[in-house]
Amino acid sequence: MHPLPSPHPASANAAAPAAALSPQQKAAVLVRLLLRGGAVPALARLSPAEQAALAQAMAQLHRVDRETLRSVIREFLAALEATGVILPGGIEGAMALLDGQISAQAVAQLRGSGAAPAADPWAEIAARPPEVLAARLAGEHPAIAAAALSRLPTALAAAVLAALPAPQARAVALVIPATEKTPPEVVTRIGAALAARDVDGAPRAFADDAATRFGAILDRTPQETRETLLSGLDREAASFAGAVRRRIFTFAHLPHRLELRDVPRAVRAAAPAVLLPALIHGRVNAPEATEFLLANMSKRLAEQTRGEMAEHPPVAPAAGEAAQADFVAAVRALDAAGEIALIPPEEDPES
Repeated sequence: MHPLPSPHPASANAAAPAAALSPQQKAAVLVRLLLRGGAVPALARLSPAEQAALAQAMAQLHRVDRETLRSVIREFLAALEATGVILPGGIEGAMALLDGQISAQAVAQLRGSGAAPAADPWAEIAARPPEVLAARLAGEHPAIAAAALSRLPTALAAAVLAALPAPQARAVALVIPATEKTPPEVVTRIGAALAARDVDGAPRAFADDAATRFGAILDRTPQETRETLLSGLDREAASFAGAVRRRIFTFAHLPHRLELRDVPRAVRAAAPAVLLPALIHGRVNAPEATEFLLANMSKRLAEQTRGEMAEHPPVAPAAGEAAQADFVAAVRALDAAGEIALIPPEEDPES
């Protein structure tokens, strides 16, 4: 192989040994070799600073002997063989690499506003069953699935990998080595995108299903309005109406949803200004629930409450229903805090 032509013939006797070359100068040797062979390196993809550094390195090289050239080539090939794949850094580089391979929804979620999500979404993801996670990852690019498996606990990741279709599992395994240098912010965004999806891959704006959300709204709706709306749903969307009814939790449902042993705790959680009007109005619209609470609170408190109810003036329906809604909200708060466990609503076998 002929030595590279020297731009400075006067210095032709000063050959540069490979060990003395900087990484930039070795890159310059390779670029010069490619250009002489007719190849066109993608130098435009380098930053302006990198292009300037390359040009300066080429200017510093006067003569490279045959053995040095071979040494540079061998070193480059060894480094190339040791590298499985190179992934771009940053979210935009990753999106450019995956362009056309993942959905537009995934791209939008990953890019987001350009800032990393405030909370780590992987705890929520790790709580999902392996088959659910496998279904979420089945339609993703192997690089996305590889990053997800690398972030999950080992046992869960193994179960998810086993649940993936064999061709995709193999594709994921091939790109696992490339995840080593994935930036943390990219992994967090991948988690946020996966956490925001349902099993079918559609974006999920709400944590609860429609029946649960609407049932919670109707919990606080006046009884007459609630029954009117439910009657209309029964005619127009009977299945949805049934699901909503099972999720509604009002004062009248207390005997069926609250354990006997939890009644004293529920009564203590409600303010006196809430409990008394709720019970007084309950004698009108929910006598079973009213008696359920009085019968299962302490005997002394029950006697005191009955006396106060007898002396209390009548309670307007709106005020009574508002107090009942506040009492149920206090019970729900105890359940959410883990201090009590509500009885699940009965499922309709025909639904």
